[in-house]
Amino acid sequence: MRATLGLAALVLLLLAGCGGGPPAKYYYYPAWGFSVAMPSPPTVTETPASPSVTPNIKVSDNAGSDDFAVYAADLPPSAPKDIDQLVDLAAPAVAKSLGGEVGGRTYAATVQTTNQAMGREITIDKDGQPILTLRIYLVGNRIYQLAARTASSPGDPVPKAFLDSFTILPGAPAAANAPAETNAPAATNAN
Repeated sequence: MRATLGLAALVLLLLAGCGGGPPAKYYYYPAWGFSVAMPSPPTVTETPASPSVTPNIKVSDNAGSDDFAVYAADLPPSAPKDIDQLVDLAAPAVAKSLGGEVGGRTYAATVQTTNQAMGREITIDKDGQPILTLRIYLVGNRIYQLAARTASSPGDPVPKAFLDSFTILPGAPAAANAPAETNAPAATNAN
């Protein structure tokens, strides 16, 4: 009996040390066409359209030493409509604001949704260490930027889980850069 209790206590201590924390909860923003999982209730800041600002929303969460945020905005008519051009503008600006630089690990990331919005993932480094992972998606005339701080421990699964939880909701504008066949009706089998 004591051995069983001791083993159970050891397992609980090991699980507590894994840093999983409380499970993330999904939060839905249908007016902005996305959902995302956050480990704690987020702070939401919405900015309506004005002559000098396009409408936008920022959803942010501070969980321990990791910061998570989603920023969505309608692009002004003068903005580039190509994901690579947007990344070329946004990534250096984010890096500069953090006192870092764009890291060498850039690759395409795909949001797994019905409209398969293509995005880009960029690592922001400071002093040779990754401090932020940034994902940028373009869907219709809307840009989505996700940021997850990775400074606490580069191998931590929580930032990746946050980034992977992002979903474009049904009814969001069709992705401007999605392959044409993605939005086509499914083929039927004539057997």
